This record gives sequence, structure tokens and C-alpha cells, in this order.
Amino acid sequence: MKTHLKKLRFVLSVILIINSTLLFAQDVKSDRNNDKVTIENIQPVCPDLPKEKKPGVTVANFKLNVK
Repeated sequence: MKTHLKKLRFVLSVILIINSTLLFAQDVKSDRNNDKVTIENIQPVCPDLPKEKKPGVTVANFKLNVK
């Protein structure tokens, strides 16, 4: 009976490891379709509004730790 539990735990562990690697894998999108974003591609937001009434964007400070 204990060997069946050990086999079951092993199989469940393997399934968990495989699922976790699939969940954390990142899909890297290549630029083969020329999806580059440039200033020329970006459309102006609310071109008829004065600058004071246009929606704003704020970016928080962050650090990039490169090893």
C-alpha cells in the first residue's frame, strides 16, 4: 500500500513540476511582423483639446537590477 502512495506522490509531483514550468514560461514575441513602435506610429490623443485638458501619464520611478 505504501508503494502505491509513493508512486502516486511521484506522479503528482511530476505533473505539478510540468504544469508550473508551463505556467511560468513566457511567450517571447519576435519582431518578424515589423511590430516596432515608433513616434511616427503613435497617434495624438485628443488633438482638438488644449494641453491643460488632455489626459496625462505618470511613470513611477523604478530600478533595473542587471547582473
